[in-house]
Amino acid sequence: MRYRHNFYTAEKLVNTIRNGIARIEVSGLADLEAAAAIGVAFADQDFSLSDRTSWAIMERLGIHYAISLDNDFRVYRFGPGRRQAFSVAP
Repeated sequence: MRYRHNFYTAEKLVNTIRNGIARIEVSGLADLEAAAAIGVAFADQDFSLSDRTSWAIMERLGIHYAISLDNDFRVYRFGPGRRQAFSVAP
């Protein structure tokens, strides 16, 4: 966030999360295994481990909406036949 925008925006996001707008979810071994499987399934893409782990957690929690400046969130597909996409803002 800081590199794409600025320090103030990044700090505002951190403080907003600290104030309860979102919760922090810890990844476990099952999430890392799912992230590795995403890497294999999408070997032609340069998805980061951070993105893949985020998607694994989102799928586990049933979250289908994301706020991301990363275009990869619009590329990734999940569910039966990998036909489902996240709703991404902005």
